[in-house]
Amino acid sequence: MNGAAPLWDAVTTALSLAAQYLLCRKRIENWFFWIAADVIYVPLYLSKKLPLTALLYGGFLVLCVIGWRRWRKELGA
Repeated sequence: MNGAAPLWDAVTTALSLAAQYLLCRKRIENWFFWIAADVIYVPLYLSKKLPLTALLYGGFLVLCVIGWRRWRKELGA
């Protein structure tokens, strides 16, 4: 294991796979998994000195929050 952060890479991969599975099942919980993954990805990429990638995942985080709020609103209607 010569990776910079193999545990965090594995955690984010598992979260992303779980999120995709839930998304395919159209479960609102998928957003919590995406948000958790992105919360880990941003500092992980910053620690690897990849600020543009961290910024991209910060944008994904914002999109996840927007998506969660829209789904919650539509399910409440």
